[in-house]
Order: sequence, then structure tokens, then C-alpha cells
Amino acid sequence: MPEPHQSTPLPYRERYTEADFENLSWHDNYIHGFAIREEQYEADLVLDLDFVLGCNSDEPTSLKYWLSPASLTFKDVTNLKIQIDWATNGPGFAIHCASIDSIVRTCEVDPLACCSRRTHQWRIDINWPKNGFIEFSASGFVQTLRSKSVLWGSDLLPASQRPPFA
Repeated sequence: MPEPHQSTPLPYRERYTEADFENLSWHDNYIHGFAIREEQYEADLVLDLDFVLGCNSDEPTSLKYWLSPASLTFKDVTNLKIQIDWATNGPGFAIHCASIDSIVRTCEVDPLACCSRRTHQWRIDINWPKNGFIEFSASGFVQTLRSKSVLWGSDLLPASQRPPFA
């Protein structure tokens, strides 16, 4: 019989930043929506997520997740490319939240930015729908948890458990 799965949840913090990147994982986090927030000559990309802080199980067949609704905001975004195709799942397939496989970053210097600001190239690979991705350059990110984490029987929170995405 397999061992029950235990994962120590991340300590609850309201905010995470790029300094925390190596300690964070967004695998199987659902994206409920996104927004582009513009200021003069700059734009941020904001993802509305169910952030998985950890998981545990008393039995091998009953995995539960520590979840918190989160806003993941990438700062000073340029070169945005989004490719998510729900139609590849077959005709008439209902739209469902996209699920993140991984977030990868690489360092670069943007030669067109004022003062050659240091940026990163980001790629968010989507594991559902298959072969989806979001790519862009950004100077960093801030992730804000919008409520305390809850232990839930799925890695997808229902609307009744999620504060509004503003």
C-alpha cells in the first residue's frame, strides 16, 4: 500500500516576491483569469490563481491541498505572447481553468529599456489545455495571497471560496 503523501505547506505570508522564486512552485495552480494593468508607458500582467501552498493526506486516496486565492503580478511586462487553445481538446469541449505546469525565468538585459533595466524572460508552461504557454519579459513579480489558506479536497477552489479578483 502506498504511503500517505505529506507536504509541509509554505508558511503563510501575504506577499512573495522574486527573491522567493527558487522556493516557490506553481505546478498545478489553476488560472481563473488574467488582466493587463496599464500605467503610462508600463504595463503589468496579473494572473488570478489558486496558489497551492502544500498538500497532505491521511490516506493514499484522499489528497487534500492547502490553497489560497492569489494575484501573481509580473511588473513592467513587454513582448507578451499567450498561446492557450481549448479547441484542441475536441469539438464542444467546455472551457475550464488553465493549469500551470511550471514557471521558468532566464536573465536578460532589455536593450530598449530606459537605462538598460535588468529584466527576465519568463515562460509559463500550461499543462491543461495541452501545449499552452505564456511568454514575456518582466522586471520581476509580486504574488499577493488574497485570503488565508484553506485545506481543500481539490486543487481547484470553487467561486464561493474565492474573493473577487480586482
